[in-house]
Amino acid sequence: MKDFKKLNSKFGSLLSITSEERLVWSLNIKRCLNLLRKEELSDEDIVDALISLHLVLEVSLNNFFRDLLPYRLNNIENFKIIEHLDNISFIDKTKMFIYTSDFDFKEDDSNEVKRYDNLIERLIEFARVRNVLLHGHTVMSVQNFEGKNAISKARGVISQKTLERQVDIFKYVIDGMRFYVERLKSHEPEKLLALSFLDYQSFPDKYKNRSSLT
Repeated sequence: MKDFKKLNSKFGSLLSITSEERLVWSLNIKRCLNLLRKEELSDEDIVDALISLHLVLEVSLNNFFRDLLPYRLNNIENFKIIEHLDNISFIDKTKMFIYTSDFDFKEDDSNEVKRYDNLIERLIEFARVRNVLLHGHTVMSVQNFEGKNAISKARGVISQKTLERQVDIFKYVIDGMRFYVERLKSHEPEKLLALSFLDYQSFPDKYKNRSSLT
């Protein structure tokens, strides 16, 4: 939880803001890490891990975009701006950040820029799993007398393979966002990253040190 108390001499008022995003993030990262540390996961565990992982990334990104606002702590009226920003999807905010921000890329950044060229596409792929699980899609599999099988889309994503893929995309997006933040002009990258939840160093090694992405 972030607690801010600041005397704003410009407006001559004491401003106090309490933000609960750390609570939501903390609850879900703990749940996710506990599941990822298990040797074997049931279907219920996998569903829980997939949803928690999504919430961790979505909260992390939304919190980061709020921290980008230079006037976040100025006055009560700007609270409406924050609410309007929260009504924009985290994917659309990420698009605007990458496509419209002023970056100071260095001469040797070409490989990194190319590496994160698909960040938006990966993020859209990442969100599809959560949408399938939380929008009431049918979770079922069918086998006929001839031995032919069919599974629903929701049933298909409940697997260890999907979880590993989602973790890999999570790490890719976090790494990509940290790269872009470090190249931002007119901001303090180190301060932004220190305030953010853009990190996965607490992940178990079996997930942290692997990747299925090319």
